[in-house]
Amino acid sequence: MEMMIFRIPVIASKVEGNKEIIIHNKTGLLSETNVKSIRLSIQKFYKLSLKQKKEITTSAFLFAKKQFDISKVAEKEFRIYTSIFNNA
Repeated sequence: MEMMIFRIPVIASKVEGNKEIIIHNKTGLLSETNVKSIRLSIQKFYKLSLKQKKEITTSAFLFAKKQFDISKVAEKEFRIYTSIFNNA
């Protein structure tokens, strides 16, 4: 997620966490967890046009900014804690 904020391209494995923050071909590239798949994803990104690369990094930036804004994160955490205390 940090790389998305800095508009650095993200290529990651399809594991928990990554799958929740990366939308394949829109905010980054997801690959299987093996070396061959990761290599192919890197090659795929390298072959994209400059325009396509910019679209992905811009989409990633906007997505991260929207989803992980500090006020939204704080609000979500507050709701979780409130729920826990109300159910205790």
